[in-house]
Amino acid sequence: MNELIKVVISLSLSGSLLILVLLLGKPFLRDRISKRWQYYIWLVVIARLLLPFSPEKNLMGVLFEQAARTGLSAEPASGEKETYRNIENIASETGGNIASGDDDGMDVYEKESVLSDETGLSPEQSEKTACLSGAVTGLSYHIGDYIGMIWISMAMILLIWKIAGYQNFVRSIKAGSEEVSDIELLNILAAAQEQMGVKRQVELHTSVLVSTPLLLGFFHPCIVLPDADLSGEDLRYAALHELVHYRRRDILYKWLMQITICLHWFNPLVRLMGKEMSRACELACDEAVIGKLDKAERIAYGDTLLRTIENSGQKGGGNPLAALTLSEGGELMKERLRAILDFKVKSKRIMVLSVMLAAFLMLGAVMTGVAAPAEGSKAKASGDVFGAGGDRTALSEMDDNQASALWADSMKEASKAEEYYENGNLSGFGRAFSVMDQTSQEAWLEIIYNDREIAFFSVSLQGLEAESPLVDRFAQKAYKDGEIAFFSVLAGYMDKDALEGWLNKAAGEKEFGFESVLLTALDRDWEKEALEEELDRRLNEEYESFGITRNGKLRYYQGQLINIFLDMQQNRSFYTLDMNPDGTVNIKVLRGEDDKIYQVVYMTDAEAEELLGER
Repeated sequence: MNELIKVVISLSLSGSLLILVLLLGKPFLRDRISKRWQYYIWLVVIARLLLPFSPEKNLMGVLFEQAARTGLSAEPASGEKETYRNIENIASETGGNIASGDDDGMDVYEKESVLSDETGLSPEQSEKTACLSGAVTGLSYHIGDYIGMIWISMAMILLIWKIAGYQNFVRSIKAGSEEVSDIELLNILAAAQEQMGVKRQVELHTSVLVSTPLLLGFFHPCIVLPDADLSGEDLRYAALHELVHYRRRDILYKWLMQITICLHWFNPLVRLMGKEMSRACELACDEAVIGKLDKAERIAYGDTLLRTIENSGQKGGGNPLAALTLSEGGELMKERLRAILDFKVKSKRIMVLSVMLAAFLMLGAVMTGVAAPAEGSKAKASGDVFGAGGDRTALSEMDDNQASALWADSMKEASKAEEYYENGNLSGFGRAFSVMDQTSQEAWLEIIYNDREIAFFSVSLQGLEAESPLVDRFAQKAYKDGEIAFFSVLAGYMDKDALEGWLNKAAGEKEFGFESVLLTALDRDWEKEALEEELDRRLNEEYESFGITRNGKLRYYQGQLINIFLDMQQNRSFYTLDMNPDGTVNIKVLRGEDDKIYQVVYMTDAEAEELLGER
């Protein structure tokens, strides 16, 4: 864990240097370099913050090596340093068994005598000094482990919080939105799609919950308009702006930034980079739009921005993770309007300068580098002091006092697993799990799996050694039981060959849910999208066979508009819940053990109230 923390800190320092370079160069670059360049150049910084790859000789490696050589912690006085050095030399010559009584041709009293002669200390003082040195070393390992667990826990909490916020925002917007059916507005959207070269069907909705036009979704994009009548001109410019966001995959870029912020949560410069990137995103999007407009249209586009900022002042904003909006507030709006008025096509000379600056920054990212883990490190990851199976052979370079102390500490930590589990202490349980032997780990995974504690299951997998057979064992179990959520976590610990094998199995057995998870793990998003479209088609056919039809987003049961529609699978891994306030009936789909629909029934008022949390 100490080495992992060293890598993370060195990555954060490298990225910080690049961030400072871009921030200091901002006044010079603002009006000279294209907004698109100013937006995408942050990808170089993100790559430096996330990817621990660099040449063998690099700035961070030299700095950390120098720090290790001079001592990051307080060093002993000069006389004490010589004493420690003599102790280490003698320990090395005698096999690291100072005062141990081992039968290696020199008994304990002879060793004590040699130690005393070399150091000028009495045998008792020498032994105390050696033990103190071992204790300090052991303590440093534990402190590194604790810091590592704090870092991982905070990163996970932040990421989960952001994902939950994203899901809640999207869910609330979709629940309170209505699909636009006005032919004139749809024609304006279609014309904007054609102008921007977007071929995928983009839906158009209105919602009282948004204050400005925004874009939701990636595979199924949807532009959501505020609950106000937009003129045809305003809709056109809003659509052009949001379609640029979609065409450039800005929502994926923003999520990559959020992951970076979560991993480097302790670095304020990384959070500042997130704000700068969001600013550059809007400016680059404006630039792409006005590049297709004449002067009069650019002025009209600016007027649209002013009207949207006026609307946003009257209502709350959206979730920046879930949506890409047309307007921001205050200073950014002034900068956007100024950029629109001062827009000029960049010359070839500026383009050449942009390429040179990008190359310079990438070279800087490579040369700042990352501090590589030390070879033979005793602490490459949580629990590696003893090995994932609790094997003491990893302690061969320590003396017996250090080994015994660390071994006792690890066993004490492992014994607290039940206490941590009952108290919901994820980080503590992760530490305890990482120092268990494989038999104990398997038993705990079984308990956690049966209790359906997905968070503890995820933390436990982090404590397994590389290529642990327990991953495949529980993947087999989760697949057999239809536990897609657990299988999804396990997929993150499989190599590509294992994922491909599981994908072939799931595809052959038509386990579409597992197939979707595996395609995601393999980053084959387009295949996943095609699979989801096919599943959606089959599901609608199954609904129609039981009298449930669909017209756009509206669902009908035997000709009656549905208010609440609930379809829950047997294992509760997936469900469909649609609500339409204009509907007149509440419908519940019942499925058998094979997840096939066997009946559609009306939902009682009590069931509807419980579902909506009204009782």
